[in-house]
This record gives sequence, C-alpha cells and structure tokens, in this order.
Amino acid sequence: MATLTQNAIKTKAEKWASLQAKIARLESEKISELTPHQEAYERKTAPVISRFDEEIDPLQEKADELESEILEWLENQKRSIRLETKNAIAEMVRSKGFGDRVVDAEKFVAKCIERGIKNFWRLVRVNIKDANQVMGKEDMDELCDRPKVETANATLELKAK
Repeated sequence: MATLTQNAIKTKAEKWASLQAKIARLESEKISELTPHQEAYERKTAPVISRFDEEIDPLQEKADELESEILEWLENQKRSIRLETKNAIAEMVRSKGFGDRVVDAEKFVAKCIERGIKNFWRLVRVNIKDANQVMGKEDMDELCDRPKVETANATLELKAK
C-alpha cells in the first residue's frame, strides 16, 4: 500500500461517504419502486432489483475498497487519530492499560516460606482473589507482573445529518 497522508485519507473518507450516500439514495429509490409490486413480488421485482443492483454493486465494491484502505491506514497509525470531513469520520482509538496480574511463582513460593504459611500449595493455581486474602494485596502486587495491554479500534462512519 502506498504511503498515505492525513489529507489523502480525508479525501478517501469523503469519497467513501459520497458513495455511501449514493448507495443509500439508490437503495431508497429501489424500495420505493418495489412497494407497488409486493403482491407479485417474485415475478415483477426481479428486473427492478437487477437494474439497481447493477448500479449499486460496483459502487458498494468501490466503497468497500475505500473502507478497507482507510481502516488499514488507521490501524497502522502509532497513535490515536480522528480525521473528519464534511460527511465522514475516520478514527483510530488506541489505549494502554494493564492486563491481569501474573504471579511470579518463584517469588510467591519464597514469600510464603518466609512468612511460614502452611499449605500454600493450594494457592499454586493462584487465584489472585484468594492469594490477596492470604498474602495481602501489597505483597501480591510485589509478586505479580501486570503486562501492559494495548488496544486499537479503527472506525469509519457517516456523520449524522
């Protein structure tokens, strides 16, 4: 994929929004035209559906390509970013936090022995809640690793009118 700029993504997002609007308009026209044909749906609507789908399908394909390209670009961004155009919003939200604590088993066993805790092996599955009750949260915080977890969520949406 070619290197894209924020302005290029904004242009693509606006084109995507324009295609989505055309698709919505055509879908609306299709539904309006179909309403009088409901009684003889199978027989009478096939030509109408075909006529509109011939026009909608290539538009949808192009919209899907643009969406895929935009989302791929967003996912490759190292930071959160929100690009707005008149009709579209392309956004990547990244966040960092902490995952579940991971107990260092060697430190845990050593701390239990140091404190003279009997039957500590029942904790070896180490349910953090149970371990906190026996060892105390402070000691468990010392014994645990809590890996940082990064999340990323890329979106592309139409603005409400």
